[in-house]
Amino acid sequence: DQLQLAPCRIDDLLSELVAQQPAAHRISVQLAQDAVALAVQSEGLLLRTVLGNLLDNAIKYSPADSTVRVMVALAAQEAAPGLARQGVQIDIENAAGRAGLPDPAQVFDKYYRTPGAHQQSGSGLGLYIVKALMQRLGATIDCKPHVGLVTFVLWLPL
Repeated sequence: DQLQLAPCRIDDLLSELVAQQPAAHRISVQLAQDAVALAVQSEGLLLRTVLGNLLDNAIKYSPADSTVRVMVALAAQEAAPGLARQGVQIDIENAAGRAGLPDPAQVFDKYYRTPGAHQQSGSGLGLYIVKALMQRLGATIDCKPHVGLVTFVLWLPL
């Protein structure tokens, strides 16, 4: 079935999703100057699902007194050697909590959960679904854990 692509303003979508979070005060959204009022051609419901899941996870798996940072900027991605596509990069970064750092090689696998994550409710399907939705949108997602921080890097074509 066909995607219903329409302009989606990233700033508006993030504002909406943050406002729905019970722990909204813990989320800091930083828009690069060139990313204010930026719209991507996307399927709004799928993009909302992806970003909502990532924000939920960042809050759920980070220490209760920490800040979740969301950074949005224009970014090109290589489409082929010497050919770049313009897009938007969204980094969602949180401190690792008791669940620890995920294994980037397995984090998008069906049912994968870090050993420490078993104390929290969850099925290990959220990030598996997020990856599938991002591929459907012609976008990419990576997990980049580093010294106490977990960063999910999304790239969406303009």
